[in-house]
Amino acid sequence: MSPLGVTVTTNELLQAGAGIPVGTGTAFFAGACDQGPPPSLGTAYVRCFSINDYVTAFGQRSTTSAALYDAVDTFFHEGGSVCYVTRVTDNTATSASLTLQDSGPHPTVTVTALTPGTAGNNIYIAASIASSKVTITVQDAAGDVLETHGPYSTTAALFADTTSAYVSFAQATGSGNTTNLPVALSATALSGGADANDLTDASHVAALANFPASLGPGTVALPGKTSTIAWTGLLAHAQAYNRFAALDMADSPTAATLITAAGTTGTAANASWGMFATSTCIIPGITPGTTRTVAASAVVAALRAQVAATGNNVQAPAGRKWPLQYVTGFTNTYNDADMATLSAAGINTFAIRYNVPCLFGWVTPVSRATDQIFWGAGPACERMALVADGARIMEGFLFATLDGQNHTITAAQGALQALIAEHWRAGALYGETAADAGSALVAPPVNTPATEQAGQLNANMQVRFGEDAMTANLSITAVPITQTVTPSA
Repeated sequence: MSPLGVTVTTNELLQAGAGIPVGTGTAFFAGACDQGPPPSLGTAYVRCFSINDYVTAFGQRSTTSAALYDAVDTFFHEGGSVCYVTRVTDNTATSASLTLQDSGPHPTVTVTALTPGTAGNNIYIAASIASSKVTITVQDAAGDVLETHGPYSTTAALFADTTSAYVSFAQATGSGNTTNLPVALSATALSGGADANDLTDASHVAALANFPASLGPGTVALPGKTSTIAWTGLLAHAQAYNRFAALDMADSPTAATLITAAGTTGTAANASWGMFATSTCIIPGITPGTTRTVAASAVVAALRAQVAATGNNVQAPAGRKWPLQYVTGFTNTYNDADMATLSAAGINTFAIRYNVPCLFGWVTPVSRATDQIFWGAGPACERMALVADGARIMEGFLFATLDGQNHTITAAQGALQALIAEHWRAGALYGETAADAGSALVAPPVNTPATEQAGQLNANMQVRFGEDAMTANLSITAVPITQTVTPSA
């Protein structure tokens, strides 16, 4: 029985600063492959949680897709958990097809692979007739049935079937075409599927637009693309979409050659939104006992995912503390002097340190002499995390009333200060206390009656980023046994 009288329950609304921080460990890969996501997906990208997800959407490894497949494969083997993949193509790619005939024979039904590329040539179609109805089966090259469509008594019913994940059915064109049911056909391959003729690095850069800002921050890469066009496009995308670009370099055993190749990339206004990594990495081959090479950007993306999982985005996933598990070696390694020279030039290398394969550098192309903060890749990645978290918090105050009593302003300032404290506790910001690490200001003069009249809620933050130790110095002093050792402070 309900109690007599008034019952009041209370609840606390989720504060704008609360909740899980935006993750920065996602990877974004664009590359060439033999097929792409079906139009029914509604997007040009696919979210992958495993290499199997990639294969389902983009097909098995091939000559065309090797760079992209190997990058995704390595990303998951080295600790990454989620990536978005998009196919790079152009209008020269064609879809495989097969025209079914009626008893005439006349063309009646055209079956077309949903996405252009050579993968469509491995799709087989069989037709069977029973009780004046047609049943279409979609098979793979091994004869395994992937789908069954029908039985249908008319071709119109077949054309209306849009459930296939592999093909579409349409009225055949050409001389004498009819709408009659096709005759029986044993499994026959589609043909005519072709990949793009000549995908340029500009085509790869254009494909980055398939990853909308709504997918959030993360590491973006064009695996194996080593041109200035690719680097410039990646850095521009990273800055515009609040991501971090992993830039691949052409293999060379000579430090001077790599520095010359990097050129003036470090002087660009957006140079701190990415990093160079040199040397392709060696990984196990598809066939036991063999090896493959994979673009360095895939390994960088995986290491960034590991760092993001800790909550401290300023950390450098370099050195023996971050051992590589799948990578067994590197195409090029460098002596200590060359690694120091390359690091000073904004180029990161891989190394085997005390038998541990690892990344051995964490800098952006920006000169240390011109930027005291973002020459380090750690602060650059922490910036990405703060931008994403700050945007999430400020969106929580959209459409909030600016009431003259500063309720909204006070709440926003508190939420942003809580964000600073959250990043400080994670170790990403520098200071003995959270207040030392940064401050948020939303009160006047950041907001005034005039700005509020214009419907604006403004906020400023100042923060001190942590830095990663790039040099470790040890001094050893020999003391005679007749002398007392000075205790450590």
